[in-house]
Amino acid sequence: MGENGFAREAKLRYRRAWHIGWLAIVCVMLGCEPSLAVEVSNAPVLRIDTGTHTAAINRIAIDPAGRYMVTGSLDKTAREFDLRTGGLIRVLRPPIGFAQEGQLNGIAVSPDGAIIACGGSTGYQWDETDCIYLFNSSDGSVVRRIVGFPNAIVDLAFSPDGRYLAAVGNAGGLRVYASATGALVGEDTAYGNQAHAVAFDPSSTPSMARITTTCYDGFVRCYTLNDAGATLTNKARLMNGKLVHGLAYSPDGKRLAVCYADSMKVDVLSATDLRVESSADTGGLDGTWLGSLAWSRDGEFLYAAGAAHNVSGENIVRRWTAGGRGAARDIVAGRGGLMDLKTLSDGNVAYASGDASIGIINATGAVVSVKAPPTAEFRAAGNAFRVSADGSKVSFGYSMWGKNTATFSVSALSLQGELAPQDVAPPIVNAASWSVTNWLNNAEPRVNGSVIALSPYELSRSLAIAPDRTGFVLGASWNVYDFAADRTLRWRVPSPAATWAVNVSGDGRLAVCGFGDGTIRWYRMSDGRELLALFPHADTKRWVLWTPSGYYACSPGGEDLIGWHINRGKDKAADFFPASRFRSQFYRPEIVERVLTTLDEGSAIREANGASTGSSAASDISRKLPPVITIISPQSGEAVATDTVTVRYTLRTPSGEPSTGIRVLVDGRPISSATRRITVVSEAGQGDSMTVVIPRRDCAISLIAANRFAESEAATVKVFWRNAGAAPTVDALKPKLYILAVGVSAYKDQSIQLTFPAKDATDFVSSMIRQKGQLYSDVTVKSLTNTQATRDGILDGLDWIQKQTTSKDVAMVFFSGHGTTDADQTYYYLPYDFNFDHVRSTGLPDTEIRRTLQSIAGKTIFFVDSCESGNAIGRKGLGGGLTKVINELSSAENGAIVFAASTGKQSALEKPEWGNGAFTKAVVEGLMGQADLLHNGSVTVAELNVYICERVKNLTGGSQSPVIMVPGTVPDFPIAAVR
Repeated sequence: MGENGFAREAKLRYRRAWHIGWLAIVCVMLGCEPSLAVEVSNAPVLRIDTGTHTAAINRIAIDPAGRYMVTGSLDKTAREFDLRTGGLIRVLRPPIGFAQEGQLNGIAVSPDGAIIACGGSTGYQWDETDCIYLFNSSDGSVVRRIVGFPNAIVDLAFSPDGRYLAAVGNAGGLRVYASATGALVGEDTAYGNQAHAVAFDPSSTPSMARITTTCYDGFVRCYTLNDAGATLTNKARLMNGKLVHGLAYSPDGKRLAVCYADSMKVDVLSATDLRVESSADTGGLDGTWLGSLAWSRDGEFLYAAGAAHNVSGENIVRRWTAGGRGAARDIVAGRGGLMDLKTLSDGNVAYASGDASIGIINATGAVVSVKAPPTAEFRAAGNAFRVSADGSKVSFGYSMWGKNTATFSVSALSLQGELAPQDVAPPIVNAASWSVTNWLNNAEPRVNGSVIALSPYELSRSLAIAPDRTGFVLGASWNVYDFAADRTLRWRVPSPAATWAVNVSGDGRLAVCGFGDGTIRWYRMSDGRELLALFPHADTKRWVLWTPSGYYACSPGGEDLIGWHINRGKDKAADFFPASRFRSQFYRPEIVERVLTTLDEGSAIREANGASTGSSAASDISRKLPPVITIISPQSGEAVATDTVTVRYTLRTPSGEPSTGIRVLVDGRPISSATRRITVVSEAGQGDSMTVVIPRRDCAISLIAANRFAESEAATVKVFWRNAGAAPTVDALKPKLYILAVGVSAYKDQSIQLTFPAKDATDFVSSMIRQKGQLYSDVTVKSLTNTQATRDGILDGLDWIQKQTTSKDVAMVFFSGHGTTDADQTYYYLPYDFNFDHVRSTGLPDTEIRRTLQSIAGKTIFFVDSCESGNAIGRKGLGGGLTKVINELSSAENGAIVFAASTGKQSALEKPEWGNGAFTKAVVEGLMGQADLLHNGSVTVAELNVYICERVKNLTGGSQSPVIMVPGTVPDFPIAAVR
């Protein structure tokens, strides 16, 4: 971005003018006059949700008991993370609106950990003032809304006794509220600029609390507080910077550390008189500001971070000994500017960054845990952001400067990690007879020297000149613009985030843009209408591609990267429903792949429905919402000492449809009705309870509710066995393993022969028979190959394994052979007696496979060495059915672990020199011991996953990408012992 860009955005970040400008733009597009007060809309909004943040994390707050950490982000969510496991506990969702509405800047946790306060650009669109949401940390509901803050809230802090909540912001100075009632207790509005930080003296007493704030007017202010109000006791102007930014009290409350938004200085002050006692050594740091501070628990170390990097360009946290007076050490951390630092109860320090990463630094100064950002980084993409002539193919880099290249094809619905192919071109940035200058990270781009008018405070980010040189597309902070060569605005559309990259297809039909939220979006050049959006996850495997109405295609595991946010009014937490809850209506790859050809979603729907019996329009999802179930107790991470656990929960039915029941899972598998007792299910959302019998070990308990339309997301808590008098469960007998292995090489139809599937099934069985007496007390096999693998024979085999497997056993189902998908995205495994003239009556549909695997009581693993091989057998395949099956089987409600050879339109390869298909070869090698990556005598699901992916990649030169999907409710466990 450059130093001027960072400084400019730091100053403008909370300007209400930005909000007003956005509001005006949206109103112009809708043909209405701007109005600062609007009603809270409950219309479903399609949003990205990856399980972690997708935009800058502005603040961290820590539960004083050390159970969880909360992060607040510009992506309009706050998230609770379990500090023991690192897992996501829940998402806190305020109501959101357009532009900034819902972005979170301030986060605080009450001393007892029961309440999480969130504020930012919150509530302004409907109240014309901002508000603070107080969330219940145990269930995510809104307890109270404190209204009346005059502008965007920047920071929040609870008093040590929890009686008071202090807030500072863009305007309005300091305001202090009674936590229990939300009543205003004290305020100071005489601030000359934005107040940025607020903190309570940790040595405050119930009778007299002390508060300190920082402000961009150059002052640090100290107050005393009681029920009579806040009294300013000290005010000092600091000299090392004009914009006083970060603030942190030492653990004993005797010192204050401050830093600046316009300086690399860090000062340590006396908390008594605000006298500067020392300045930390910031020599050797490059950057523009240090904005975040934290002390170690004993006060020995002082940490600082912000837009600082070392001579190698790596972002760093600097740590000083002797409370900031001693030697400095630099710790490499984060990919973007570091926004906040907080000390954990165990003495470690957590950081959050502008690129949405989260990390933990231990007492020795080592980064021991990192939650990486989920988004591709399109900044400085330059010539690496390339598009094919028809716009259907885009090459991009997952990292800055266009590094880590991948190519996505809309027509093939595939993502390949490879160098950009020859048929994609970089953006054009020069025209012979006219020029666009001053466009990179600047507020005043020019055409032939004349300034182009952007929105107030907006910066230009990217440029692409149309191939016919009649105009250009300009990407900016909050908009995408299309200008004629004479600067005439042809269209403008709001962007979901900064437009870091832009290109125009060679045929001039499409503008393709890469945004700061990690999406790539296609726009119709004639009028700027959005046609498609792609989110390629930073793991380089998962992706989802969707239309404005919500029809989507995806990779395995990709469909829940998006979902529907639905506000429930301004006083309640919003709901969020992942796309998978509406799979039957919206999973329509045959629509998605037609959109760029027709340049119209409606036309694509009509074309696709000529070959499909699916829905012709996006259904009204508000009428078909699933239930929402929440576990109130036990809390995730709680210790249990008995094998009967009372689970308290609430159940809501947003659509009004009554619940048809609740399923209980332990470690991802259903428990029998004899092990649970369910009381009354409440449709009104009141708390009810059930008794669940669990094994004497650490485990996860999940509840899933259903109505006639869909099943809810699983509500899950992890409990830890802590009973010295009752030993953890050790099975007197090892579990049994049941295997159904099916492989067809020689089909009745001579035109669709293969070489190795029958041998694949036999070799898989041989690799697992060896486990008898090792990991399993017995291994029982039903093997069906070639003529044995008829449709009826396979159905009998599925029925057999379902009946045989108990809750203590493990079931493995292995299929190798051909597969195909029909126009309705139903996947069929091809039995020996398959007939293409009678697909439905002779093929084995995915519904039969899913019904069996869902019903098996024990741990269930499905291996499928089958591609959607329509092209390989001379018939057209649509390429989405197997992906749909994998996503369905591995969902929490079905709970199967899936190992698949390939997805989409890839082939599952086999070669004589391998003696198997590539996938089965890797599976057998891994189970025989090659996947014992930790060399501890066992192969776990996770280890087999890693081994298979690398082995198949090496065998096939990267042309085949196996997929392994594990439900989030199922923990890792060993599946083979190694002699």
